[in-house]
Amino acid sequence: MARHSEKRDLLAEMVGTFILVFIGTGAVTMTKVAAAGHPFGVLEYLAIGTAFGVALMVAAYTVGPVSGAHLNPAVTIALAMENRLEKGRVIPYILAQCSGAILASLALLALLGSSGHGLGETTVGAWGIQGALGAEGALTALLVFTVLGLTEKSAPPGFAGLIIGLYLAASHLVGIPFSGNSLNPARSLGPAVILGGDPLRQLLPVYVVGPLVGALIGVAIYRWVKGEGLLS
Repeated sequence: MARHSEKRDLLAEMVGTFILVFIGTGAVTMTKVAAAGHPFGVLEYLAIGTAFGVALMVAAYTVGPVSGAHLNPAVTIALAMENRLEKGRVIPYILAQCSGAILASLALLALLGSSGHGLGETTVGAWGIQGALGAEGALTALLVFTVLGLTEKSAPPGFAGLIIGLYLAASHLVGIPFSGNSLNPARSLGPAVILGGDPLRQLLPVYVVGPLVGALIGVAIYRWVKGEGLLS
C-alpha cells in the first residue's frame, strides 16, 4: 500500500511540475512572440509573473493533497531539512519534478515547431552571472521561507497555495531582469536540455547552485525567526 502511495506522490509531482512549467514557460514564449523583438517591460513582467503564479496555485490545489505540491527541488530539499519529507524520498521527488519539466518543454516544442521561440528559457541578464546568481539565491531564500511558514501546522489552513503563488508572481518583477526568475532548477532544466547553448551552460552555475544555496539560506532564516538552532 505504501508503495502505491509513493507512486501517486511522484506522479502528482510530475503532473504538478508539468502544469507549472508548461503554463509559465508557455507564457514567456507567447509574450516574446507578442513583443516581436522589443525588450520586455513591466507589463511583460506582470504577464509572465501572473502566469507562473496562477499555474502554481492550480498545481498546489490539485496535486497538493496528494504529494504536497513541492514542484521544485529547492523546496523539496528545504522541507526534508525541516523533517517534513522523508530523506529517502528527496531524490525520487526531484527526479519526478525534472521529468515533469522536461515533458512540459517537449510538449511546448511540439506545439511551436522546431523554432521553439526559446521555450521560455532562463539566461543571465545584463548584470552578469554574479547578479543572476545573487537574484536566484535571494529570491529562492524568500520563497522557501514563505513555504515553510505557510505549511507548518500552526499556519491558517487553505491559504498556502494562494500566497505562495502570489509571491512567485511578484518575484518576477525583481528577478526577470537579472536571471529570468527561475528559483527552481527543474523549471530551468526543461528548456535547457532541449535547447542546449547558453541555457544549458548556465544551468549548473546559476540555476542549480543559486536556488539550492537559496534554499539553505531560507531554512536558516526560518529557524532563526522561530528561535531554533541552525543545525537543529
